[in-house]
Amino acid sequence: MTPKRVLRLASLAEAITWALLIIGMVLKYGPTQWPLGVSIAGSLHGAAFLTYLYVGLVTGINQRFGWVEYLLGGLSSVFPFATVPYDLVMERRGRLEGDWRIASVEFGARHDEGSTAHAPLERFLPLVRWSNYHPFTITSFVMLAAALILAGSLDQH
Repeated sequence: MTPKRVLRLASLAEAITWALLIIGMVLKYGPTQWPLGVSIAGSLHGAAFLTYLYVGLVTGINQRFGWVEYLLGGLSSVFPFATVPYDLVMERRGRLEGDWRIASVEFGARHDEGSTAHAPLERFLPLVRWSNYHPFTITSFVMLAAALILAGSLDQH
């Protein structure tokens, strides 16, 4: 899966869970007074939010994002449905083209010595490599985070 595809999936998941959370809030504060909707949707959205932030970080490292692109990506996750337009703008600008840079790398080492491009988090490229080789571990962390968030929110009811 390419960086563009992974970010697109994370963007869509974050936006969909925003919609679920808004529906849950309508159910909680509307005529039905059903708080469980917010607990479930909030937990899903919390997991999708954390996933989006991680995917954005890893994709940004791989694609050599600058600080402004990181900042805009992070801010897009705070506002409902803003991750999808951010993703589309980054795609139109060609910032998501290419594949994963997973060549053998050492933590903290400089990469692509012939390149004049400077990325602020380039030294964390091994995180990209680790993420590509351990998808099960990352999925497990996300599921654990969702379960912990859900358990905490259900405990209040």
